[in-house]
Amino acid sequence: MSAKYLFITTHFEPDFHYGGVIESSVRLYKYLRSFSQIRIATVSSNPESVQRIIGENGRCYRSLLFHRFGVSLSAIPGLAKDVRSADAVLINGIFTFPVTIAQLYSVLFRKPFVVATRGGLEPWRVAHKKWKKFLYIKCITLPLMRKARFIHVTSDMEEMSIRQLGFNNLVKVTNGIDLEMYHDLPDRYAWDGHCDKRFIFLFLSRTDREKGLNLLIEAYRRFRRNHDVKNHILLIVGPDHQGYLRSLDIDYDSENIRHISGVYGEEKIKLIRRADVVVLPSYSENFGNIIAEALACERPVITTTGTPWREIETVGCGLYIRPNSQELLSAMESMYLAGGEELDRMGKLGRDYIIKHFSWAQKAQELHAYLELLV
Repeated sequence: MSAKYLFITTHFEPDFHYGGVIESSVRLYKYLRSFSQIRIATVSSNPESVQRIIGENGRCYRSLLFHRFGVSLSAIPGLAKDVRSADAVLINGIFTFPVTIAQLYSVLFRKPFVVATRGGLEPWRVAHKKWKKFLYIKCITLPLMRKARFIHVTSDMEEMSIRQLGFNNLVKVTNGIDLEMYHDLPDRYAWDGHCDKRFIFLFLSRTDREKGLNLLIEAYRRFRRNHDVKNHILLIVGPDHQGYLRSLDIDYDSENIRHISGVYGEEKIKLIRRADVVVLPSYSENFGNIIAEALACERPVITTTGTPWREIETVGCGLYIRPNSQELLSAMESMYLAGGEELDRMGKLGRDYIIKHFSWAQKAQELHAYLELLV
């Protein structure tokens, strides 16, 4: 009889507005199911919509408070039953309510488990609001992680950070791209939201502090002074759950900036295709899904040393800079002046690279090989 695995993640489809980790969860779970008998447990403020998608293959519990962190009373007894009935547990995250409870139950019921840190212990993130996080990390997060059979990391940067905390039982399996979604790319001007031919700098992610939006806004304000605003625009796409974007005091009309709260599925691919350059100026990322998605869509990228994408300059599909506004401005100028043919050439190089190295089917198979060691 094959082993029964349980995959626990805080949110799932269709709750994509909580960020790229949801996209990763959906794709990882999809391909793990092709290798193993695996069920899913998650939470949502609208559990009926999630349950329709996962069907009989798992359970979604209703969150009542702090929906982003998934506080759910029904998950307390529910996850106990879920964990007890599994042979091994894969836990996607370390801080939210369901993943913390799941780790605790795995320890109590002596179930072998893997926990993915998802960038939660990266130095920049820990330093932000460090006094609020210190006791939680010291008294809850790290003791539970020490009980895990493996710690799942998604980049060399994340692996180094976790090793510095004293962990050696690490497995590195990066995120990937669902190649089925990107097999036939739409026309460059298929997205109805922006059909003219202005040059688009696209930021597409959660608008949280670590994403470096302050750097992007400062750089674009300086860029705008040097170039006719009729020829370019900055498009910011992503939910503003914590109000950080509002705190940047942007005058959208006069500053030639547009904000869209969220675009998903096929429309997201059309939007990325329409962009001329995708920009992710993060201070800290454990992966940065939008970079992989942009490359799959044949668009060049600008990102920072806060992300694990140093290869883009070697491949020739983007610029890898330090997270400061001056370097970001220079990178934006370089891309803007490169011309369409050069950007298309870079995009094709990026697509070839991402298809060869970042298939979700391949990544799920790599992770499944470690799961088999648990039972």
